[in-house]
Amino acid sequence: PTPASTLARCLPAAALLRAGLPGLLGRRSLASSCSSGPCHPAPPPSAAALARPSPHPHPPPPPALSLAHPAFAVWGADTDVGKTLVSAGIASAAVRDRGLTVRYVKPVQTGWPADSDAAAVAGAAGLGLGAGPHAASLLPPGFAPSTSPSGSATTLFGWALPASPAAAAREEGAGPIPTEGEVAAAVAAALAGAPASCLALVESAGGPASPGPADVLQADGAWRGLRLPPL
Repeated sequence: PTPASTLARCLPAAALLRAGLPGLLGRRSLASSCSSGPCHPAPPPSAAALARPSPHPHPPPPPALSLAHPAFAVWGADTDVGKTLVSAGIASAAVRDRGLTVRYVKPVQTGWPADSDAAAVAGAAGLGLGAGPHAASLLPPGFAPSTSPSGSATTLFGWALPASPAAAAREEGAGPIPTEGEVAAAVAAALAGAPASCLALVESAGGPASPGPADVLQADGAWRGLRLPPL
């Protein structure tokens, strides 16, 4: 785990929640190597690293957005550690303080729809609320997506059981379990076409080593090809 002192130096909490962290909205390269001094941008991957094939049989699609686009993955290695709170704070500040639009995506949600991180972010930032076909299959018949000029908050895949995505998908057994490639393709489609003035936030279900619905580590599966700098 990253020491709290390092996080405080690299990501000041007040600046983060006001979406004022230097470079947060102006450039994507938040990935950094933090030592005893200030954070420095990580060097770009080598040609050999980029050419290395994915170990997963369903490699994710290419990134949906340019690397210059303000888009970030929000990680947290456990439940209730603050991923949605941070997402809501950044989204709200982006809309109200910066006049940006926001495209928030929750690829995988369990405990759905009683528990909806997208609804929390939408309520905090004044975003429209929507759901992908898989998540929408569990919504009440009268549900209708909402729209907002401030942007959107969308849940792509959902399971009612409040458990890990792999456990919920396995236990519910409602249709085929989406592969990591299918999750990645849905995220890419949800982000595609976002204008340069739109901040994109993709909130994980757990940390990089948490398994996705297909019981594959998220960092090895759905997230690998999206190349989103992490928060």
